[in-house]
Amino acid sequence: MFLVRNFLLLSLCFTQLSLSAQWKKIYTNYSNDLFDLHQVPGKVYAAGQGSTVLQSSDSGKSWKKLSLTIPSNLRTVYFFDSLTGIVSGENARIQKTYNGGKTWTQKYVRTAAYTYDMTFNGNAGIAVGKDLLAISSVDAGETWTVDTTPLVRKQLNSVSISPSGNCWAVGDSGFIFRKQLSEKKWLPVNSGTIINLTNVSTIGDSVIIITGGMPDTAQVGKHLNILLFSNDNGASWLSTTLTELKTIYSAYFFDADTGFICGTNGIISKSYQIFNYRSQQLSGTATALNKIEFYNNNGLIVGDGGTILRSTNRGGRGLNTSLLLVNPVRIYPNPNNGNFTISHSESSILSVKAFDSNGKAVSVNNTKDIYSIHQSGTFTLQVLLENGQMWHSTIVIH
Repeated sequence: MFLVRNFLLLSLCFTQLSLSAQWKKIYTNYSNDLFDLHQVPGKVYAAGQGSTVLQSSDSGKSWKKLSLTIPSNLRTVYFFDSLTGIVSGENARIQKTYNGGKTWTQKYVRTAAYTYDMTFNGNAGIAVGKDLLAISSVDAGETWTVDTTPLVRKQLNSVSISPSGNCWAVGDSGFIFRKQLSEKKWLPVNSGTIINLTNVSTIGDSVIIITGGMPDTAQVGKHLNILLFSNDNGASWLSTTLTELKTIYSAYFFDADTGFICGTNGIISKSYQIFNYRSQQLSGTATALNKIEFYNNNGLIVGDGGTILRSTNRGGRGLNTSLLLVNPVRIYPNPNNGNFTISHSESSILSVKAFDSNGKAVSVNNTKDIYSIHQSGTFTLQVLLENGQMWHSTIVIH
């Protein structure tokens, strides 16, 4: 009986550990800094310093190195499928493969330039980089032309394209630019910050999430970071700092609320509601984490020194629950039939907005303190209070 009882206890402990498992470090023989990764059905590709292009055929469990035709320090990689993809970085040199990285063909080069990020919407693509470089392609990266940006010696670090073709690029000193996919000229957007912006994500056509950070030059060991959030396609912005993080390098969001943010010192933050609920993740490393991406719940992170982390359960449970904030906004009943009440004991409600799972705004009506949404589904409510606080909650309507 003693052995059976202890075996059951041991099994329970292992089950609990398995359920709460977060990120597993993948050990390879590669030590060059990795800056980007991209997952497609059947393959994963990562790129970094010293002409490093890595390929995985088992969702990131094991990796092999590919040969690059023209040696180049790489910063970004994008694959359309398991065979066709593009890498870029030093000298803004764009090399394209049609056979999974066996051979590469140069498509673009710009001496002394540098690309730091690249993305596509169908065959239309944009790469951004040093000195506000922005180049565009309309034929899946076969040819590239230079977009119009101000002549400023600052770098653009990240670019994103929404489903309808809204383009956003962010960079150092708080620079934000936007345009339509069919346009060549980028227009500046006031960010309200001078912190370096390192990542931009678009959720649907309305939600933009921007993160960034940098060391504080006035105080050794201190870092500055910021998160900017817009749910009206950039017409207005909310901002916050993330105390659990230092300098932020990358973020990935499944929707307007749920996602991950990572950066220096191996720190990962899991967001349940961006402004309300976050907790630190266990990474097992203190190196800089440069890129995070999920594909069908398979999460991968790459970083300095060839660091590769993997999660198969969205990072498991969070740590440091003291970082979590308690949402004081009460919504009842929930679930409901489309009519509900919102209350807050400390401040009056200024506005209420709702978004579906794709980040699209949904109409909210208000009559005598009763709110209503005339469609069924699961929605995110954004409640803005008169004291300036904003809270998000999930509501289910049958």
